[in-house]
Amino acid sequence: MVNLTYEREDGSRGMMVTGLSMNYSKEYEYNTTNIALLEQMASVGGGRILEPTANPFEHNLTTTPAITPIWPYLLAAAMPVPTR
Repeated sequence: MVNLTYEREDGSRGMMVTGLSMNYSKEYEYNTTNIALLEQMASVGGGRILEPTANPFEHNLTTTPAITPIWPYLLAAAMPVPTR
C-alpha cells in the first residue's frame, strides 16, 4: 500500500491510498498430488501409501528391551562428599 499526500490550490491537503496487488508465487498454487513420486518414495523407504480413511497412527512396531546399567549412578551416589 502506498499513501500519496497532495496539496490543493486552496492550501488544504488530501491523501490518496493506492497499491498494487500481486499474485502468489508458483509454489503456493494448488497442484494435484504426485502419486507416482509418493509410490516410488514408499517403495525405496520400505513404507506404504495409506488409504485416506486409514489410521496413520498405528502402533504396530515390535518392542525391544533396552538394558541400562545403573551401577555408575549407584557408585556416584555412594561416593563420600569431600569436607574441608
